[in-house]
Amino acid sequence: MTLSCPHFGECGGCTELTTPIAAQRAAKLVAVREALGPQTENLEFGFTDQPDREPRHDRLRILYPVQPDSERGLRMGLYRRGSHQAIEIQSCELQHPALTTIAQRAQQIFRQRSMDPYDEHRHQGLLRAFHARLSASTGEVLLGVVTTGEPLPDPHGLARELFDAARDLPVARGKHSTPVGVVHNRNPKPGNVLLGQQSVVLTGRDHLFDKVDGLTFRVGFASFYQLHRRAQSLLYQPAMAMLAPYMTGAHIVDAYGGVGTFALRCVRRNAGAVTLVENHPQACEDAAFNSQANNTPIKVLRASFPDADIQSPDLLIVDPTRAGLQPAGCAKVSRLAAPQLLYVACSLPALARDLAELPQYRLAELQLADLFPHTAHVELLARLEHRPSGHRG
Repeated sequence: MTLSCPHFGECGGCTELTTPIAAQRAAKLVAVREALGPQTENLEFGFTDQPDREPRHDRLRILYPVQPDSERGLRMGLYRRGSHQAIEIQSCELQHPALTTIAQRAQQIFRQRSMDPYDEHRHQGLLRAFHARLSASTGEVLLGVVTTGEPLPDPHGLARELFDAARDLPVARGKHSTPVGVVHNRNPKPGNVLLGQQSVVLTGRDHLFDKVDGLTFRVGFASFYQLHRRAQSLLYQPAMAMLAPYMTGAHIVDAYGGVGTFALRCVRRNAGAVTLVENHPQACEDAAFNSQANNTPIKVLRASFPDADIQSPDLLIVDPTRAGLQPAGCAKVSRLAAPQLLYVACSLPALARDLAELPQYRLAELQLADLFPHTAHVELLARLEHRPSGHRG
C-alpha cells in the first residue's frame, strides 16, 4: 500500500510518495551504479534495512519559511515544488505529526499578533522562519523564531505563547512531547537563506537531549543532527559494524563531526585517541559537553577540515554537507592518507565527484541508508582503502 497526501505534487517536500518503497529503492540502487560507475562493478551493496511498512512520520525537524499572504497576512510551510513559494501544510506523511501540529499553532499565533512576514525579494519584513525539532527518545521539543535584524516586539510574551502551544502535541509511538525552550535566531542578510548566526534564548533552554545507543546527546538549536527517527539503526549501527575490524586501539579523526555522533560511538567501541574536527561553534560546545557527560574522552578541535592541524590517523571519518568535500577537502584527505576512510555522504553526485578526486583510494564497501524515503536522495556509507604507494587504479 502506498501513501497519499493532499499536498503531493504541489509540495516539494517529497517527490516519490505514491511510488512503493521497493520501487523507490530499486531506482536508488540503479542511480548509485550509474553515478559511481566502474568502482561498483565487482561490489555487492544494498540498503541497511528491510522496511516492513511504507516509511512515514520519521522526520524530526522542520524549518518553515514565513512569507507574505495577501488574504491572511502571512503563510508558512514547505516550499512549492520547484520554487521558493511556501505553501501551508495541513498534513504530512514524512514529518512527525507533533511538528505539523505545532507549526499550525505557531502560524495562528503569528497571525493573531499581526507579525510582519519577510519578503525576500524586497528584503522587507521581520519574521523569516519558524523552527521546531523533536527528540524521539525523550520527547523534548525545541522551538525557534527566525527574524531579520529588526527588534522583535514582545519577545518573551511570544515565547510564552509558543511554549504553551507546544504542550499536548500528538503522540506517536508512545512518546509524549514536552517543550523545553524557545530560541530567537537573527538573520539580517538579504536573500532566501533562513537561519542566521546569532541566537538568544527567550525561554527555557537552547538545546534538547536525545538518548540513543547508551549515549546522551545534547543538540543545540543550530547544531546539525540527523533528522530521521531511526538514524541509529539505519546509519550509525551499520557504520560501526563496517568499521569494527579497524576500530580497536585506532587513532581516529572524525571530520565534520558535529555534536559527536560518530566520535562518541567510536570511543564506546574501544577506539584509541579520537579527534573531532568541526567548525560550527555551538556544535563544538555540544560535542565537548557530550564527551564529558558520557565519559567518552575525545579531543574537540574547532576548525574547518581543510585547515585543521591534525596528524594522519589510522581511520578517517568524513561526513560533509550536501556540497561534499570539495577540492580543498579532497586535498586534505589525500595529504592525510589514512589507511581506512569512511565517507558518509548525503549527496550521491558529490560522492561521485569526490571519489574521482581520490584515485589513491579504492571503494571497498558500500551501503545505502534510506534516511530520505519518498525522495530521490539517499545517505551512503562508503568505506575506502588506501591503495599501495604509486598505485592509481
